[in-house]
Amino acid sequence: MNNRHYYIIHDDITNSLIDEKFDLITCISVLEHIEKSDIAIRNMFNLLNVYGYLIITFPYNENNYVKNVYKLAGSSYNQNAPYICQSFSRNEINKWIQDNNGKIIDQEFWQFWDGEYWTVGKQTIPPLKVNATDKHQISCVVIQKRK
Repeated sequence: MNNRHYYIIHDDITNSLIDEKFDLITCISVLEHIEKSDIAIRNMFNLLNVYGYLIITFPYNENNYVKNVYKLAGSSYNQNAPYICQSFSRNEINKWIQDNNGKIIDQEFWQFWDGEYWTVGKQTIPPLKVNATDKHQISCVVIQKRK
């Protein structure tokens, strides 16, 4: 993969060969497709400098983890996708924070559908930035690595 705007490092985050450290790592709409997501998170933290930031977005439901939202009744697409689409919950975020000595700096919540989960129900166009107590299916989290 080449990108004339960004330096791309080819690697498998679940079995990383990178030994340098970074001040910022982004993982935008990818983590949900990685079956070994806890390993991916651990390896991203391992690649961060102390006080570095991890910015991640993923399907999210405050209370319930779903292994593959594409298999839920009412999912509007990708039912036959050859990959999963996890929806994470507060429990997973708390585990990532605890296991990797992180701290949530900011978290946003976004409504893309009128159902409880990503791809379920009628699509909300344009997506709405909402509060944690409102219906949402996506979250963007900024996590800082602590000492």
